[in-house]
Amino acid sequence: MITAYNPGAQPQSHADNVAAHARLREQAAPWAPLETVNGSGPHAEPSLLLRGVPLHEAAALGRAAGQVAIVWGVGHRAALVWLQGERMQLERHWLSPVNGA
Repeated sequence: MITAYNPGAQPQSHADNVAAHARLREQAAPWAPLETVNGSGPHAEPSLLLRGVPLHEAAALGRAAGQVAIVWGVGHRAALVWLQGERMQLERHWLSPVNGA
């Protein structure tokens, strides 16, 4: 999951965020992106869920969008991937159904 909103965790104008999201959607087209939302309430940001994207390519998209982190996963495993220059730091997590789904 990758967003282009508020790069560097710095608030941007709505118009700038919408334009950045459109650029990310174009760059992510090879992975048939699904529109989603990351966060909730005032911190909700439109995001893209990419299927089958390799970790290094997902990180490159996140960096190109100016993000400090992305979420990347396979199956029931997910990682918060911190993007620090050319290095990545992964925080791995197991996923479980919500509300018995």
